[in-house]
Amino acid sequence: MLFRAVHMPRLYQDLPTADAEQKRYCSSILPLMQSAADNLVLLVDEDGRIRSSIVESISRWPISHRKLAQLLLLRLEHFHRFVTVKSTPAEGDCGFDGCSYARAIAQSTTHDVTVAASNCVSCLKWGLPNLTNEGDYCVSTFFQRSVNARTLEVRDRQYSKQEFAALFLYPLLRHASWLRIIDRWVGRHIFTANGVEQSYRETLEWIVQEYKNLHPKGGARVTIVTGVQVRHEHADEFREALASAEQLRRLRDELSSQTGVPIELDIRFEKPTAELPHARYMFTDQFNVMIDRGASLVDRNGRIRDVFVSQVRKPGEVMAQVQSLRKVPLSL
Repeated sequence: MLFRAVHMPRLYQDLPTADAEQKRYCSSILPLMQSAADNLVLLVDEDGRIRSSIVESISRWPISHRKLAQLLLLRLEHFHRFVTVKSTPAEGDCGFDGCSYARAIAQSTTHDVTVAASNCVSCLKWGLPNLTNEGDYCVSTFFQRSVNARTLEVRDRQYSKQEFAALFLYPLLRHASWLRIIDRWVGRHIFTANGVEQSYRETLEWIVQEYKNLHPKGGARVTIVTGVQVRHEHADEFREALASAEQLRRLRDELSSQTGVPIELDIRFEKPTAELPHARYMFTDQFNVMIDRGASLVDRNGRIRDVFVSQVRKPGEVMAQVQSLRKVPLSL
């Protein structure tokens, strides 16, 4: 769903002098930025040379294209899509600010695509991995792959947990600062012999553990959003809802203990006229998806059940529906 990319700073610096050529040039770069804003993270150096070079170069673009480019930069910043990696400038500077840092990252860091200016013979000479130029980008195999990856349809038992983690969880969670799982069905499956239904428990534990494994130095933060039903707002129903909420809190404590990850629980009262979204979601600070199996992904044999995943472009609408419902208090 999310891919790692290196943009060579020269892409943004090669502004021609003639007005007509400037507009043509900017129009060729904007699709690269839109693609990045859709589902890429851009690998940049810790010193900020690559990012500052891109920002400064765009500030010199003609106003007709500069505004859109700056909006796309803001979107990349807002969703934390600039990911810093350790790098030192590579030898053999081509003379374009920041390119030696980008080349070092491209040559030393695992990533999916390196995008260079069409007329950059240096990038060709150095044989940068996964290289495509801006002129061919929108017809490249990688671009089609990135577009197709905005949705994912999995057949029943097609993947093991490990295979699905590599395909979906790792790209989604590798650089995420936090994870929010929104699934009303966790609360609706709480009254079983052992509390929450086993498939939900195992799926939640697996997802949280995989997230932690990607952040061995700590920093993983998880929130589980679910609901308890109160149909007629009778006192008995409220007491039953609070009992369900208490079981959910015990589940939260067990998951935190088993995985070592701090987990926040956000429980909402649901009634027939005001419910949590029917679909299930996984949101991070970088990317947001609808996942129609939610916390019931794994069958009894450890295989992934049939599931459809798609990118959510307006997560604010989902969160507004969540926040419109009253939070369950600790007690009446």
